[in-house]
Amino acid sequence: MFPDVAGAEVRLRFCCAADQREPARAAAEEWKAKLLEAGAHSIKVEAETIATRRARVPELAKATSLPDKMQALWRSRDDVPDEGRQGRLFEKLQQLESEVSSG
Repeated sequence: MFPDVAGAEVRLRFCCAADQREPARAAAEEWKAKLLEAGAHSIKVEAETIATRRARVPELAKATSLPDKMQALWRSRDDVPDEGRQGRLFEKLQQLESEVSSG
């Protein structure tokens, strides 16, 4: 699987988006364990996070209600929850809005 790494000092670098840092680090730790098992003397893991920028979403600015804003946000991220979860989130959102407005 690996070239001869017996006694080697290995540097394992990876780049990933900020939202993928934890899964990438977990994968790097698996590789580290395999390299150590293959005989590497030491492994240094280095992570580089790639900054991601999102464009402003005009639909989000145009939305007047909080549920409409949430829908626009989810669509912009291509991450729309199923209807059941949306309902639960909107209920919680309504509860928070009423607590804020009464307090």
